[in-house]
Amino acid sequence: MKKYFIISLIVIVLLGLSIFVFLKFYTIQNGKIISLAEYNQTILNDELMKNAQSGDVEKEVQIAEQLVSSNNDNQSKIDLANAYLEKASLEFKEVEYGNKAIAIANEVLANSPDKNQEYQADLVLGYSYEVLQNYSKALEQYNKAIALYPDSPLGYVKRGHAYDLSGDLTSAEADYIKAYSIDSKNDVALMNLARIAQGKGDFENAKKYAQAAIDVTQIAYVKATAYEIFGLAEIDSGNYQIAIDDFSKSIDSYDKYGNAYANRAYAKILLNDYVVKNESLKNQIDQDIEKAVSFYGNDSFAYVVKGLLLEATGDKSKAKEAYNKALSLVDTDITLGMLEKSDMKAKINQSIINLGNNK
Repeated sequence: MKKYFIISLIVIVLLGLSIFVFLKFYTIQNGKIISLAEYNQTILNDELMKNAQSGDVEKEVQIAEQLVSSNNDNQSKIDLANAYLEKASLEFKEVEYGNKAIAIANEVLANSPDKNQEYQADLVLGYSYEVLQNYSKALEQYNKAIALYPDSPLGYVKRGHAYDLSGDLTSAEADYIKAYSIDSKNDVALMNLARIAQGKGDFENAKKYAQAAIDVTQIAYVKATAYEIFGLAEIDSGNYQIAIDDFSKSIDSYDKYGNAYANRAYAKILLNDYVVKNESLKNQIDQDIEKAVSFYGNDSFAYVVKGLLLEATGDKSKAKEAYNKALSLVDTDITLGMLEKSDMKAKINQSIINLGNNK
């Protein structure tokens, strides 16, 4: 009897130890037993994706750095490089974080990556050079990525954007169309096709592509940009109140999108026929301009709108200061492509000339 008691006791102890070990190192997910380390990584990867979609760059970088610290593998490093690029582009810290992303991508390429990791590293390098405004090197890297996976839309979307910023709109549109032909629900391709159509004055297609992007995207920035395109089309059509509403939807989608604040301020000035006497309206417009500048200090268009506001309130001396400030920022404004920079400079110089003629 004593013997059986001892055996039972040993079994219970071993069973308890097994349960302890299981609970310490394993869990059950979707009916499968997985390690806690794997489970925690899955949770972190999900959080990384959610923060990338919502535009919460700080949390995205924090989680990506945590994953690299835990795993130190190629994929985690690529995810961190992409998070740094989000910070570079959305927070306009292009030099610091663009160079960090380049260093990580080169480290991955030197560390025996598989084909998919090599592809992702080439895309990281392409976008890094793009935010640093080195478009020839960006195109070189995107070409390498496309050669690896010619049937993926992502490479064409990214190369199209580099062509776009470099001023080659024909090649840009061709790449966006190629991406769309591969995947008609690619939100970034749809967004860029909407932008190209809006720039051509083809408002029907601009709205069609923008709405399609809104319908399929999970990314706050893409949705915000699509609503901005609606607003710009309405400005060009003279529907200023509708434009203001569209820019407000853009801000609601992503409240750190500086362009939408600057454009909403501009639409309010247009709605009032360049005359702003109401103090409350002036404050609303000024607040939008300050928001735009707070998110991106090199926002040349925000200073153009500030100049327009100062003109509309009768302060021509300060208006000229704002226009000159805008002119000084154009070359460093990474939101503008090469053709847009030339166009912006011409418009600012004309505003300064008009200001002098209206003394």
